[in-house]
Amino acid sequence: MLCVYDLSLTFQILRRIFMLYADASKYYLQYLSAQERSEDTLEGYEKDYRVFRGFIEDIFNGPVYIEDVTRDNLENYMIYLKEKRKLAPRSRNRYISSIRSLFEYAEDKGWIEKNVASKVKDAKVPEDQKVTLTEDEVDQLIKEIDKPLLKTLAIFMYRTGLRITSAINLRLEDVDLDAGTITASIKEGKIITIHISEKLYPTLVEYLNSIRDSGSTYFFATKKTGRVSPGYMNAQLRAAVKRLGWNKKVTSHTLRRSFATNLLRNGAELPVISKLLGHESVKTTMIYLNILPDDMKEAINKL
Repeated sequence: MLCVYDLSLTFQILRRIFMLYADASKYYLQYLSAQERSEDTLEGYEKDYRVFRGFIEDIFNGPVYIEDVTRDNLENYMIYLKEKRKLAPRSRNRYISSIRSLFEYAEDKGWIEKNVASKVKDAKVPEDQKVTLTEDEVDQLIKEIDKPLLKTLAIFMYRTGLRITSAINLRLEDVDLDAGTITASIKEGKIITIHISEKLYPTLVEYLNSIRDSGSTYFFATKKTGRVSPGYMNAQLRAAVKRLGWNKKVTSHTLRRSFATNLLRNGAELPVISKLLGHESVKTTMIYLNILPDDMKEAINKL
């Protein structure tokens, strides 16, 4: 006769054996949703898990139990992302990071005996020069954006330092012109309050009075989809860069990085910049900064 301990152990084993990868990823997404992760974050994870499901079920010729996924499978997946999907190192690392999170959750729930994803190494990312824009270059770029909504969004991101996902997810009530504040949700559901600068204020007033579409609750509203998409914004930035004849890759994140770097050049303290970016650590902020030789020369001459 089985004792209570034996029954409990048997149940744990059965849970592990009969948990399909597809079900595990579904339950984890539900968990993330309950943790109030952003819609964009959830969509990103869902896409990552869908891509891996296609890869792993092709290998197993059908549905696969999460316990049966091996480290070799995951390392081959990294090769697949590189050779078949032609993804850059940072993109491959993001995909495997999503898998690691899922497997960590599965281990905690008892669906797998150990997290084999934790041993998979990230792809090596080349240390290329971070692209930042001077204040003059930012002005040139913004002048080249011909759509009023996107021009306003570009100014907004540069003057606040917000990520594109945080900016486009703002609701109308999150921007309080009377109080001069913006309440934004950033990574991990953290909420920060940003002061509206004197240079940004008139841009927002004009946008609300003359440009904004009233058919959506999003602050940066569009008629078709309700809000601006990151891809659409980045496409407009690329087009503007092409018209300017610049030989540099500029994305919405370049505006955030330029915000931080130009604040530093203008004398702002690093801890203040870190707080404005919503970072937990100054070390994270250092990643955003692009310290050029001229900056170092100017600094040493101050002694």
